[in-house]
Amino acid sequence: SIADLPWELVTTYEDAHFCKPNSEYYAEILERLGAKPQECLHIGNDMEEDLAATDIGIRVVMVDDCLISSPKRSLSTCHFSGSLASVAQWMENNRELAD
Repeated sequence: SIADLPWELVTTYEDAHFCKPNSEYYAEILERLGAKPQECLHIGNDMEEDLAATDIGIRVVMVDDCLISSPKRSLSTCHFSGSLASVAQWMENNRELAD
């Protein structure tokens, strides 16, 4: 199950100082992980909340099966978009992004 995956960090409302779509939310996560934006990949389905990560340089992949669109954001700013199956295939084909 998803709970069994080796997550390095799971954020909650109780332990975060900001929330999506505030770019400080993503900046705080980077700080906690000791990571740089170019080392990260964010996957989501909400254009306003998830594409906000691009504001600080994080690559974003959008799952468009149940896409929540926003007139404030454009899919042109994401690294890749597609169905959950195509995102999984894209990740398999781009394993070097995890290095």
